[in-house]
Amino acid sequence: NIPVSFSYARPHIELDSYDRVCGINLSPQFRSPMLVAENDVEEYYEAFILFSTMLEEAPLRIEHRLKPGEVLVMNNHRVFHSRKGFKLNGGERHLQQVSSVVKTAS
Repeated sequence: NIPVSFSYARPHIELDSYDRVCGINLSPQFRSPMLVAENDVEEYYEAFILFSTMLEEAPLRIEHRLKPGEVLVMNNHRVFHSRKGFKLNGGERHLQQVSSVVKTAS
């Protein structure tokens, strides 16, 4: 076995070439050490906590617990989504992710 170290980081807020927000990434697996001045850290965390609270309290937020046999399909770049923790209670979790690329007309 050869040990492999893998890391991947993305900015929390992505901007397009016109400085418009084109992506938001809050997934823990994409977080990395912050590369900012020390005096910006506290302000960053205050903003991060405020934004996270706004998402939790969003009026258009929908919660749905999938039943056996149900599937949820979404565009990861169009829908802000997350999962909650849960207890198996003796059951099994069967979660599969499928990726596809959809080309749109220019």
